[in-house]
Amino acid sequence: LTELPATIGNLTKLRELDLSDNLLTELPATIGNLTELRELTLRTNRLTELPATIGNLTQLSKLNLYLNRLTELPNLFFSLPSFCRVALAGNAFTPNVVARILEHMNHTEYQGPRRMVFI
Repeated sequence: LTELPATIGNLTKLRELDLSDNLLTELPATIGNLTELRELTLRTNRLTELPATIGNLTQLSKLNLYLNRLTELPNLFFSLPSFCRVALAGNAFTPNVVARILEHMNHTEYQGPRRMVFI
């Protein structure tokens, strides 16, 4: 799979989506319409960026972005729930992004359950 159709956003009741081991380079902004999504697995793709709408996924408890080509994260990424477990290893984040992730982890640790982030 090299492209995800924008119509994926019509599946508003979807709770789990596993798109592992594909050749995706981007996600449509409509991914943010999947507000019931609990688990999103995008492991081992070629994603270079995430749409800002990823922050709309307020029900997420697991987000796996392992082994992509991400260098940045949208600001709304940091509004994901504090209980969301996130796997980020295997990307090429800039030092500023890594620092921001670590800062956010410290902040959420005091706001609620510790977020597990692997970078």
